[in-house]
Amino acid sequence: MPKPRAQIDERVLWIELCRQVLDPETMESRVRLWAARSRGGVVGLVVVLGLLYAPLAGAQKAPPGQAAAAAYAAANAGPEHSDHNEDEKEAESDQDTPRRAIERFLAQAQSGDYFKAAEAIQVSSTNVGDGADKARKLAAVIERRVELGPEQLAKLSDLPGGNTSDGLKNQDVIGRIDMPLGSETLRLQRTGTPGARRWVFSPATVQRIEAWYERLEDHWVLETLPDALLSRGPLGLLIWQWLALPLLILLSGLGGIALSVVLRPVLRKLLHSRELWVAMIERQRGPLWLLFGALFATLMLPLLYLTPVVSQPVRALTHIGIEMSLCWIAWRVADVLTTRARLLQWLEARPGLRGVLPLIRQLIGIGLAAIAAAIALSELGLSLTSVMASLGLGGLAVALAAKTTLEHFFGSVTLSVDQSIRVGDQVRIGDTIGIIEQIGMRSTRIRTAERSIVTIPNGKVADMQIETIAARDRSRFFLSLGVVYALKPAGLRSLREALIKCVRSHPKVWPDVVRVHFTGLTDSSITVEITAWFQVTEQDQFLEARQELLLQLLEVIETFGATPAFARAAAAQAASK
Repeated sequence: MPKPRAQIDERVLWIELCRQVLDPETMESRVRLWAARSRGGVVGLVVVLGLLYAPLAGAQKAPPGQAAAAAYAAANAGPEHSDHNEDEKEAESDQDTPRRAIERFLAQAQSGDYFKAAEAIQVSSTNVGDGADKARKLAAVIERRVELGPEQLAKLSDLPGGNTSDGLKNQDVIGRIDMPLGSETLRLQRTGTPGARRWVFSPATVQRIEAWYERLEDHWVLETLPDALLSRGPLGLLIWQWLALPLLILLSGLGGIALSVVLRPVLRKLLHSRELWVAMIERQRGPLWLLFGALFATLMLPLLYLTPVVSQPVRALTHIGIEMSLCWIAWRVADVLTTRARLLQWLEARPGLRGVLPLIRQLIGIGLAAIAAAIALSELGLSLTSVMASLGLGGLAVALAAKTTLEHFFGSVTLSVDQSIRVGDQVRIGDTIGIIEQIGMRSTRIRTAERSIVTIPNGKVADMQIETIAARDRSRFFLSLGVVYALKPAGLRSLREALIKCVRSHPKVWPDVVRVHFTGLTDSSITVEITAWFQVTEQDQFLEARQELLLQLLEVIETFGATPAFARAAAAQAASK
């Protein structure tokens, strides 16, 4: 209760007299002690401090008596200014809305300030702890049973009068809570007098808090664990959930490994007569570990009592693990099938189709990786339609930026389909001669005779002239030899017949076509050309066969008394020395 005006005037005069006689600092401490013991209490302390420190009106420096005058003026201030502030506060409090009330309650509960959150709960008990306990329990119920995400909050009324279209006067339904006998409503109610209206939880809602709380699966955890473990950590998880999560992941991994180790031998035993199935099972160790581990994690997640908001991304991660493991299994199966398909006799007779298998294997891997990525994005809440649209625009940009790379990729497709070259073939591409070691997605690698590696982009290989040496069925033998004029025409005819017979008698020469002809006359010799084909394709075999035939031809020529022109020239050069 404010003091009478006359009593305040006496104090002002008494303080002014003391300040003029005594030391100001000592007087300040004494006045504080007097104000604390007087009937004015806190009001007296505020008045005294104002008397000591408030500046006088119209003075540049505050003299000792200015504080008392300022305090006196403040104590006797008219009601006009305070009435104006009260009107503003009343107008501001009347602007409370259901959306603001529920957002305020959730924010206070999220920060752990349940005493502040209890202002939205009307309890009959005078103990403030009861209200805070009710607020804590109601916050737990809302977090686990009522979906109040950004979309749901945006649908709540943001008008001071609430939603007037639902037929409920001064009440708004926030959500529904499932109970054994049906769903029950969670409501806010507008209370207070004009100028001090606010939205709080309705009495019916407050009355049902205990029943709702008892129906929570983890209410015993919330009542048993200490507050330190129930505090909220990153990503909305409680501290005890963060501590239990690594243990759950470890147990899930061990369970997946154990089940995989037990199941694979059983499947091998059941399918022992089917070699292909056994080969597929042998390749599934890693994928089965991931699959069973993700399944165990999905089954054990309820032990963490995650709230709906937090459990959604966590469950999405386990689902992604399951789906990725299935794609991994499909990739391993495709790998086994393409590898085994190359050994089929049907494909052995069709080298064109057999050569396409490596490309098919790579395309299957790319397709499965794309499917796994699309499923993962879908589980994380992204729309596949928007993702595909983004990929379309991004693909166009990538295609323009990676024109050369795409050219080489389609070059590899052309080489695989056309089968102009295959791994292991000896080829001549441009100036490079060697054996094909690898036909990749971008380039082809050739091992030369010097054992070096030449890498040529597939886009260029597809446009270049390719000579596949390994594809020939015979190796051509050609010899141009000059014979000196030591024989008459009849002797030359006999020499030709002897050379034809010598070539055809070689065991590796194809006998159907052997050509021996005199093709020209020079000043010192007559030119004879010999053409034949060896029935060999390997380079080493060809070199050996050609060497034997050359020696036999020299023996035939010497038998007829003729001399090769190069031998005559070599002898003349030696005699001149």
